[in-house]
Amino acid sequence: MEFDRYYVVILKKGPTWTPDETAELEVLQQRHQNHLTMMTEMGKLLISGPLEAHTNPDLRGISIFGYEAFATLEELKTLVEQDPMFLVGRLAADYLTWYVPKGAGLQP
Repeated sequence: MEFDRYYVVILKKGPTWTPDETAELEVLQQRHQNHLTMMTEMGKLLISGPLEAHTNPDLRGISIFGYEAFATLEELKTLVEQDPMFLVGRLAADYLTWYVPKGAGLQP
């Protein structure tokens, strides 16, 4: 069987995450959304959104990237971790490679 590959980034609470809602956090959230938009416009991010984590409250969201859009996993990590939420420690991530039967997944 042939497979298409994607990078899956699982966003989770970072070391400075708090449940507080402040004006500063609203600005940070807008900067986070701008970063996601930029990665989409670059043709690297295929889809992204928050998670309702039923069994693991540390999970915050998921992003799926085109595998061929990056030369290495390190290149992906560098781009993702330029997100303002990462820079202040509010988010962290787990990185996975997802194998999907050829033609059955997302199309860039």
